Amino acid sequence: MFPYLWESMASDEYRHGQMLYPYISSPTPFSVEEAVGSLQFTQADVEEAIQGELMAIAGYAELAAMACTLEERMMFVNIIGDEYGHLRLLMTMQRFCR
Repeated sequence: MFPYLWESMASDEYRHGQMLYPYISSPTPFSVEEAVGSLQFTQADVEEAIQGELMAIAGYAELAAMACTLEERMMFVNIIGDEYGHLRLLMTMQRFCR
């Protein structure tokens, strides 16, 4: 179901890991191809992903508020924008899954 959208979101998440790498101690453990693979997703998976995106947006908003520099704040705001895009896609997918 919607394989391109899942691949696009996985690619964004991988890029987020690369952006955050200087601020964390462990590297991103897998590639986009490994993240997507040939997974099958159910309605429950989509709903769980929606909740995950909402939590990510809230978490990155907190990090942006605590950022010490404008560069760090803009990085978090950029990620928030990506996560919001993922949320919109997932909510659209959810409507088609019903």
